[in-house]
Amino acid sequence: MEPAVTGRKKTEICNAWFTGPNEYENNVNNNFHTNYMAVWTLKYTLEVIDFLQKEFPYLYEEMISKWKFNAIKETKRWKDIIAKMYFPFDEERNIYLQQDGFDDKELIPVSELSANDKPINKKWSWDRILRSCYIKQADTLQSLFWFENDFTEQELKRHFDFYEPLTVHESSLSPCVHSILAAKSVISRNHTKCTCAPPD
Repeated sequence: MEPAVTGRKKTEICNAWFTGPNEYENNVNNNFHTNYMAVWTLKYTLEVIDFLQKEFPYLYEEMISKWKFNAIKETKRWKDIIAKMYFPFDEERNIYLQQDGFDDKELIPVSELSANDKPINKKWSWDRILRSCYIKQADTLQSLFWFENDFTEQELKRHFDFYEPLTVHESSLSPCVHSILAAKSVISRNHTKCTCAPPD
């Protein structure tokens, strides 16, 4: 991992100029899913190293020698990143933001777009798409899908209710994730209608 960019606080680790799963956003800062995956990757790597040390010490020593791996220095850095990673959060809505500044956009639900505007990847300029709030496929919700045990049902519902109405589902990867999340959180029992459908 490259040296981190200065964050909201001097003690936080940030990432700049990434494109997350939502391909309708380019070069954003602190994409939630990207930062979450970075933390997960480092945690998993630490688990594997610990497993090798305990169960296969000869493989661990081979790795140390082959890659000139400074275990103490490297793992200390990784643990520091894990502890200090920054995740953009909306205190008012009590949700994680897709990236820094996402809530500064004009948040107009997909349901309010006219038929002449859809699909936006065919009807709009790329510049207009990038400036909009619209999401091609699961982004923040992708983390909640992959790491469901890290989040409560209430957290899932809050994030789903915020992000799904802004998602245009213009990818074959989108409907399955949103449908599973809706079913798992029993969102349909309350009031939310999932608008996801396979793209034309």
